Amino acid sequence: MTLTLCACALIPAGDHSEEPPAIFHEHAPIKNVCIVNNPEQQSGAVLVAIQSELKESNIESRVYEIFTNNPECEAWLFYMVNTQWADFADQGFHPYVSFVSLTLREPSGRIISTAFYWPGKDDEKERWRPTRTKLKPVVKMLLTGNK
Repeated sequence: MTLTLCACALIPAGDHSEEPPAIFHEHAPIKNVCIVNNPEQQSGAVLVAIQSELKESNIESRVYEIFTNNPECEAWLFYMVNTQWADFADQGFHPYVSFVSLTLREPSGRIISTAFYWPGKDDEKERWRPTRTKLKPVVKMLLTGNK
C-alpha cells in the first residue's frame, strides 16, 4: 500500500534530497508513550521498530486503536508510513519503507516533536536496509532533538 495523499502533504517543494524540518521542544523526560494505531498503514515492521527503539530508550509504549483521554499516557505518538514496491535481487517485487513521519504530542494535543525517515534520492542500498535500522536515528531525533 502506498500512502500518497498524506506523504505528499509533508513533502517540501523543490529539491527532494532534503528531509522535512524536524520540530523539537524541550520537555520533561518521558517514561510512557501511547501509540495511536494508524489502520491505513499496513506496516507492522514500523510499529515493531518504533516500540523496540522506545524500549531501548527506557520508554514503555502501548498501541491504542484510537486517541483517547488516557491518564496513563504521558505522550501520544502518531505516525505515517509510505511503502513502495521494488524488485529485490531479481526475486520478485517486495515492499520497503520509503518514508516515515513521527509526531509526539502532549495529551492536550500540543506537538512535542516531529521526526522523519526521508532517504532523499532512491538508493538501492538504503532501500533494503532493515526497518529498525532506518528508524533508529528517527526515534532518537524524536526523543532528543539529535540524530
